[in-house]
Amino acid sequence: MAQVKPALEFKKDGEVPIVLKPTSHLSVNDAHALYHLARCGAGLAIVPKFLAQEDEAAGSVRYVLQDWSTDPVGVFAVWPPNAPKEGLSALFIKFLAENSE
Repeated sequence: MAQVKPALEFKKDGEVPIVLKPTSHLSVNDAHALYHLARCGAGLAIVPKFLAQEDEAAGSVRYVLQDWSTDPVGVFAVWPPNAPKEGLSALFIKFLAENSE
C-alpha cells in the first residue's frame, strides 16, 4: 500500500498560504530524534521551539522561514478506563492544559 504524503500548509500574516508535500527518505516518531537528525545535517525539521532554542542562541542551528508558521499539532492523552480519576496522569494533563500557551 502506498503511503500518502502529508501536506504542510505554511502561513504568513496577510499572505496566501503555501501548501507543500515534502518527500522524505527517513521517518521518525519522536521530536527529539527528528531534531537530532536535522541538527546533524540530515535535512530540515519542524520541531517544538524549546528543542532548538539553546542551539539557535549558540548559533549552531538556525530557523528557516522564521516568519512562516504551520497549524498547531494536536496532543492526545490516553489511559485505561480503570485509572484513578484524580491520579497522577489526570493531574498532569490538567496542569498542562491550564499552563499551555
